[in-house]
Amino acid sequence: MRAGSLRTLVAIEKPVETQDAFGDPVPTWTTVVRTYATKKLLSGSESERFEQRVSNYDTEWRLRYRSPFDPRWRLREVVSDTVHDIVFAADPTGRRKEIICRTRIAEPQPNSEATP
Repeated sequence: MRAGSLRTLVAIEKPVETQDAFGDPVPTWTTVVRTYATKKLLSGSESERFEQRVSNYDTEWRLRYRSPFDPRWRLREVVSDTVHDIVFAADPTGRRKEIICRTRIAEPQPNSEATP
């Protein structure tokens, strides 16, 4: 893997559960690692969701090998703050040199204050 092709700063994040002031569980995300990756757009589409126009696209990311790596985590582009759900992650050669991730842009969440 050539370092010059790793141009996009990303954060790999995992879900954690914290507690609010009342002791209720609150799901949040914490950064596992910040690293540079190669980004390749695979396909895309537009749709309307929760009264908003949304662009959905699948992306392939190549980054240096990290252990452990859990596909339930997510990938966030640091500069644009775009969040991607990891669909697939693998070490293509089994030699622990790189990880290939396939991601889908994270779905927007409905506004809890919106009325039907």
